[in-house]
Amino acid sequence: GDAGPAGTSAAASSANLEQRIAPSLMDRGDEAVDSIKWIAATYVALTPASHVIVVADTGEGTEPTLLYELGDFENRSSEIETGAKAAIDEVYKSKGGRISLPADHPAAMNLLPESGRRCVLLQRISAASSGDASGVRRLCMVVGSNQLLQAFTKNDLRWLGRLAQYSEKAL
Repeated sequence: GDAGPAGTSAAASSANLEQRIAPSLMDRGDEAVDSIKWIAATYVALTPASHVIVVADTGEGTEPTLLYELGDFENRSSEIETGAKAAIDEVYKSKGGRISLPADHPAAMNLLPESGRRCVLLQRISAASSGDASGVRRLCMVVGSNQLLQAFTKNDLRWLGRLAQYSEKAL
């Protein structure tokens, strides 16, 4: 996108939000795409979150992929698969399904630019398996923020869990 007049700086960073939708999400239909877009845009608009990524592991032995991304991803690592796998593995090891990561965790380092790593949250999404016996799909949301965890209220965090439940229907 266009950066706009030269005067706009990092303060207007919400204008630099970039959205990427993977073909495999588009294949699920407009309703699925719209649901995920709404979840991400709403969470970024109403909480300290600056980045939302949906990571999917098909369970078919391929590397996890990014289904959806919202945020400013300039200057991000190219090791995206490493980050996606680290995010899925970490959140599926957790008991509650939601964890915050240190900024130097491989998921944070490889999925988010430095500006989105002051607070990194992973939220498990329990999706129905794809019906074949090849494996179970594992999904999660990665939320990055340029603010610290303390900036998120208990409701912000609880709401992330609700949005994950809502996204299960789409995914």
